Amino acid sequence: MDKNDPNQVAAWTDSSGGDGSASWRLKAFRVTGSGNNTKIFAGGATWRSSMNEQEFVTADGGVTFYPIARLNDRGDGCAAKGFYSLGGQPSSIRTDTTGLEWCVQGHYPGTGWGARPNRYVRNPSGTNACDTNAVWWSCTTCALGNTRTNLALRGNYFDPVEGAAGALPAFNWEAAGKDGKAIDHKVDGVQRYDGNWVMTSDTKEGVDYIVTYAIPSWDQQFGKVGPDWPNAIDTNSIFKPGWIGLHSLDGKISIGDSNGNNYAYKIPCYETDEPILDPNGNAGTGHDYGYDGDVEVYPDADGKGGSTVLWCGAIYGFGVFRGQNVPAAITQQPLSATKTEGESITFTAAASGGANSYQWLKDSVPIPGAIAPGYTIDRLKLSDAGKYRLRVINRLGNVETSDANLMVVVDDVPPTIASIAAGENPTKTAFWVTLVFSERVTPDTAGSTNNYAISGGVVIPDVVVNSETTVTLNTSAQTEGTEYTLTVNNIKDQSRRGNVIAANTTRKYTLALTPGYLLWEFYPNISGTAVDALTGDPTYPDNPARREFLTSFSTIPEFTADFADTYGARVSGWLTPSVSTNYYFFLRSDDASELWLSSDNNPNNQTLAAQETICCHGFLEPDDVNNTGQTITTPIALVAGNRYYIEALFKEQGGGDYVEVAWRKQGDTTPAANLTPIPGNFLSTYRSAPPPKFGPPTVSGGRITIAWIGSGTLQESTNLISWAGVSGNPASGFQVTPGLGEHKFYRLVQ
Repeated sequence: MDKNDPNQVAAWTDSSGGDGSASWRLKAFRVTGSGNNTKIFAGGATWRSSMNEQEFVTADGGVTFYPIARLNDRGDGCAAKGFYSLGGQPSSIRTDTTGLEWCVQGHYPGTGWGARPNRYVRNPSGTNACDTNAVWWSCTTCALGNTRTNLALRGNYFDPVEGAAGALPAFNWEAAGKDGKAIDHKVDGVQRYDGNWVMTSDTKEGVDYIVTYAIPSWDQQFGKVGPDWPNAIDTNSIFKPGWIGLHSLDGKISIGDSNGNNYAYKIPCYETDEPILDPNGNAGTGHDYGYDGDVEVYPDADGKGGSTVLWCGAIYGFGVFRGQNVPAAITQQPLSATKTEGESITFTAAASGGANSYQWLKDSVPIPGAIAPGYTIDRLKLSDAGKYRLRVINRLGNVETSDANLMVVVDDVPPTIASIAAGENPTKTAFWVTLVFSERVTPDTAGSTNNYAISGGVVIPDVVVNSETTVTLNTSAQTEGTEYTLTVNNIKDQSRRGNVIAANTTRKYTLALTPGYLLWEFYPNISGTAVDALTGDPTYPDNPARREFLTSFSTIPEFTADFADTYGARVSGWLTPSVSTNYYFFLRSDDASELWLSSDNNPNNQTLAAQETICCHGFLEPDDVNNTGQTITTPIALVAGNRYYIEALFKEQGGGDYVEVAWRKQGDTTPAANLTPIPGNFLSTYRSAPPPKFGPPTVSGGRITIAWIGSGTLQESTNLISWAGVSGNPASGFQVTPGLGEHKFYRLVQ
C-alpha cells in the first residue's frame, strides 16, 4: 500500500463500524502450500458488507503476496449483507482432480437464521486483472465504488456453485428446518447437531469431509433469560451449545457408522456463561462473542483420511479433536430392471461408513459424472442395456455393489391419451383443452392444429406444446353442460419406430362447474414484486403460459414454496359457504398479493378485500400490529349455499413463492397462526371431470369393494394384456367376490 495515496489509505483504514464502510476486514487467514505454491485466503467472521474474502498468491517464495481472486458472496463483491451468504471465515482452498478451486463459506447468524454454509467454485475463465506488479486497489474497484459488477475480475471470482461441477458432486447443505426436514429448537442444535449456526468450517486435501464449528446461540435469539436472571432462567428459553460437526463433501451430515450414529461433539458452552446485559431488552449479548471462533483441519500424513482438528472458541476456550474415516460397507444393492426405450430409470444403492465418494460403472467402465449414490438415465436407448454397479470410494478401502442388469426393449406401442382437462377462465374470454399423452411425443406432430378436432363446431386456432407429454388446445367458446368429443390423429412418439396414435382416437368431456377446484394461471417473465406488474402485462388475463387446477386455496401443495422466479399468477373460482354468518379473510404470500371478493357469483362485482404489499407474513389477526391489509378488519356477511366469486393475484420476483387464503367465522377463537387454507369442499371452478382415481379397496365378508372418484369406465383383466368393460358398467362401490385361486386386475378408463 502507498501510504501517500489517500484512496488506498482510506480503503484500508476507514471505519469498520457498519455496512457503509469501504474498508476490508482481513480478520483471519488460512494458509496452504509452501514456497511459490503458498496460498492465503484472507477475510472472514464479520457481518460487515465491506468484508470480501481474497485469495492471495506469491511469485517470490512468500516474501510478497498479491490478490488473484475474490469470494463472490456479496453479488460480485458489491451487494449488501445477506445477498447470498454472510460473514463466516471460509474454509481452506481445495483443488479437485479437474483443476477447479473451491471452498466452503459459512454464515453469520446475526438475526437467527439457519447460518448454513454454501460452496463456492472459482471461475477459471476470463483474464486476471491483477498481476505481480499491480497495486491491490487497481483491480478491486468494487471495494472503492458502488458498481454492481467488477467486470475486470469477473473471471476469477469464487462463485456460488451448488450443482455438480468438474469432479465435485452436487452440494446441498443438510440441516434441520431445510428441504422438508423438521426442526425442533428444543432438540435440534441442543441435544443433537443439526447443521445450523455453522459460522466457520474447514476442509483440506487429504480428507473427504468438512469439519464445522456451529457456534453457541447468542443475543438471546431463542428466548430471553428472563427478569430473574441470574438467579433463574426462563424455562421457555433455549440456549444452544456449540458443536464440532462433520459433513461429507456433498453437504450431508456424516452418519458416522452403520448404526446411524452422529459423532458430532457437543461443546458445553452457552451464552449464559458470561454476563448478559439488559435481560429485559433486545440486545443482550454481553461478552458472549463466540462467533469469533474457528476450526482448522490438519490431515494425517498416511493418507487414510484421519486428521487433527484445532478449535478456538474465542471466550469459550480451545480444544483438540480427531477426525477419521469409517470403513465403507454396502447396505443397499441396486435392482435389475427391464425397460422400454424412451423410458427413464434410476439405480439406487447405499453404503454405510465414511467419508465416502461414489462412482457408477457400466460394464465395468466408469460413467462420467455419475458420482452420487443414485444414477438416473432419462431417455433410455437400446445401447443403454448392460450391467451397472456402484463403487464406493473410501480411503480405508473401496467396496462395490453387485451388478444390476438393465434390459432395454424396443418401443412398439403407440401413444395414447392418458388424460384430458378442459376449462374456461372466470370471465369466459378463454377456453382450452389440455391433453396428457402416455409417453413422450414429437413436438411437430403434437403441435399441429391439423391433428385435433372437437365436435360441435369448436375451433382450435392454436396449440401450445407445454412439455414432451402435454399440450394445450386453445379453442373458441365452449358451452357449459354440453358433451364434446375430441378426436386426435397422427401423433407420433419419440421412439426409433415413430409409433403413431391409433387413428381417430377420441375422448369425451363436458365442461361444468366442478366442486373441489380452483383455477391457477401462470404468467412468466414479469419482473418486480408489485401486483400491478402482473395486471399491466399484455399476456394478462387471457394468455397465460400454463394453467392448472388447485384443490385448496394454496399453491404450495401443487408447486412447492419455491416454484419459479419473475412471474405472476392468478388463482380464481367460486366460494360457497355452508353456514350463514360473518367471515374474516386472511391472506399470506411471497411476494406481494391481492385478494378480491365479489358480492355474488359475478366476477365483475369483485372488490379488493385484502392485500399483502411486502412479503412472507403468516396469517395475522385483524388487530395484529403487523397487519397492513393482509387480514380484513371488518368481517363480511356470506349466505350459506350462495356462490361468491373469489380471486387472488400474486407476484413473484425471486426466492420462495406462494399465495394462501384462509377464512374464519366471526366468534371462532382459532388463532390466526393455526388457520389452514380454505379447503376444496367450499371451492369450485369450471372444468371437465377430473381423471378417475381409485380409493383404497375394502374387504368384508369375503367381498371386495372397489371405490373411485371421477368419471370413468371400470375394466377388468386376468393377464394385464386383454381388457374388457365390467358387465353393467358399474358405478363406484362395485363389489366382487373372488373365487378360490382366482385373480383379476381392474383399471379405470376415462
